[in-house]
Amino acid sequence: MVNLIAEKDYFQVEPTLNSGIDTNYAFVKPFDNYQSIQNIITKIEQEPNTRLFILARHGQGYHNAAVERYGEEIWDLKWAHKNGDGVLEDWNDANLTEKGINQVKRTGKVVFGEKMKGIWADSYYCSPLRRCLQTFRYEWTEKFNIEKKDQEDLKKTIDVIIKENIRETIGVHTCDWRQNKSKSYDECIKPYEDNTSDFQIKFDYEEGFKEEDPLYSDTYRETDDDIDARIEKALKEIWELEDKKEAENLEYRGKVISLTCHEGVIKSALRVLKHHPIPRLETSGVVMVIIKNTEI
Repeated sequence: MVNLIAEKDYFQVEPTLNSGIDTNYAFVKPFDNYQSIQNIITKIEQEPNTRLFILARHGQGYHNAAVERYGEEIWDLKWAHKNGDGVLEDWNDANLTEKGINQVKRTGKVVFGEKMKGIWADSYYCSPLRRCLQTFRYEWTEKFNIEKKDQEDLKKTIDVIIKENIRETIGVHTCDWRQNKSKSYDECIKPYEDNTSDFQIKFDYEEGFKEEDPLYSDTYRETDDDIDARIEKALKEIWELEDKKEAENLEYRGKVISLTCHEGVIKSALRVLKHHPIPRLETSGVVMVIIKNTEI
């Protein structure tokens, strides 16, 4: 049985440059008892059934740029239902904008590279939407480049599971429709497969992943209850998979889990983990939560 509860305070590592939140907000509700991320990890390594989840939102996509251009109300009424406006790049399963790429590179440098120096996740999960696949590659490559400066002989391969159920709120908005698996693979994964550099990212689709989007509806958009049920299921599946990996390999240390996903997913995760909400998480923002399974 799995019953996941988050420790009461989250740790928003770095306010983003484009954030409308007061810059001090990132530290209003930190983990008050921990001086660093390493301090958090040292603590949870001593506690059974406890893990640190890194919840990273993607950078600005073309749909986010459209919201900025037209405003939230007009976006919801008109543009969210269309594939584009003839000015910006089409935003069905939106790609990152140039601004979004710069955002996630900065997150990779400042958050993962500097604040998490020497610390890598034990497992990595990613939404299948293109903006998340792109975000993952930029952020963790930037971290590797930072680490490489101090370890010239550093070589690293990380395996990433692409998980359908950690997608953004599904339905009606074309930006949240998923491109066919083969198309996103050809665009976001295949070009890097022959890469011979010292840093390798190996994306792997979860078992049963469909070629075409099985979840999207152009007439119905998920409610909070809908997405909460989906995200709770996804978190439990991830937890159980990590437990299985630990049982099969006694040397495996599944304590730090990375999810590259969406604002709606992160807000939903905090709800189902019985955690207080955050007002808004800007594009490329990162939140960390300590999660415990209380059903053991």
